[in-house]
Amino acid sequence: MAQVLSQDEVDALLQGISGGDIETETDKPVAKENLTFFDLTNQDRIVRGRLPALEMCHDRWCRSFRTAMSNMLRRPVDVSMLSTENLKYGEFMRTVPVPTSMHVFRMEPLKGLCLLVVEGKLVFALLDNFFGGKGVSRYKLDGRDFTTIEQRIVRKVVDIVLENYENSWKPVCEIKIEWSRAETNPQFANICLASDDVVAVQCELDLEDSQGKLTFIIPYSMIEPIKDRLKAGYQTGDSAIDNNWLRRLRRRIQEVEVNCHVTLGHCRITGRDLMNLSVGDVIQLNEDTSTPVKVYVEDVLKFHGYLGSHRSNHAVQISRAVNPPKEGDESE
Repeated sequence: MAQVLSQDEVDALLQGISGGDIETETDKPVAKENLTFFDLTNQDRIVRGRLPALEMCHDRWCRSFRTAMSNMLRRPVDVSMLSTENLKYGEFMRTVPVPTSMHVFRMEPLKGLCLLVVEGKLVFALLDNFFGGKGVSRYKLDGRDFTTIEQRIVRKVVDIVLENYENSWKPVCEIKIEWSRAETNPQFANICLASDDVVAVQCELDLEDSQGKLTFIIPYSMIEPIKDRLKAGYQTGDSAIDNNWLRRLRRRIQEVEVNCHVTLGHCRITGRDLMNLSVGDVIQLNEDTSTPVKVYVEDVLKFHGYLGSHRSNHAVQISRAVNPPKEGDESE
């Protein structure tokens, strides 16, 4: 049984503690530099890690938009992705000069608005290229707005940007992009609160003699429902097939000229008969007149058919196609 202190012993113990005769444990203060402070009332999101699939979407957009702009301007255009950055929306908007062509658009079924920012000098470089220039003309950007013609040219480019942007998202999420409005003053291009986190993807458009930047601003709250897909590695599959590239490849292949010839038959003759051949002699082949002839494409047997004529020219009517032999089967 534990020993119980008497009243006299308790009084002596308390008197020794208060007088300093008995040492007690002391709480040593912890250095503040070793502490991490958390504000539990702060509603800011903590964005961690990269989004590989999102970067792949924009890299895919760069390739498709490069082809579209080169076809439109009839000259080589290079498009490359410069950076992907997480920051506050207000912090980004403070860096946007005036005038700048800004376009607000939706990405259904994702909730919220996105922003496409086209640098002012890029707008004038595109305008110069559209009208036959090289994009090296100098324009005074300060203190002026875009004219109606300039806005229409930019809108045509923005439509191509958003069309390719919608296709670039298909491997990750099926979206439908809808253009909302255009702004030139950053104060009126509010797609979210200044304190909200956004993903800024900056791309550069190189027009040989001039360059400019396009920036996609995507609120983090919009892509948060699909962040698991965006954090996952890029999966190559049937959904990732570039249909535009396939169509161009198929069209180019169909335009390739190939050598096609028809074999009527074969025969074997002696050297003496070969030396005695003269004009008017008849060489008998080992094929019957009713036997289909063989049609070769680049020395590969592809069809059987029958001889005839068409518009005073010799012709062959295809009767059947020859299926390619399976592996291990050498028969025709």
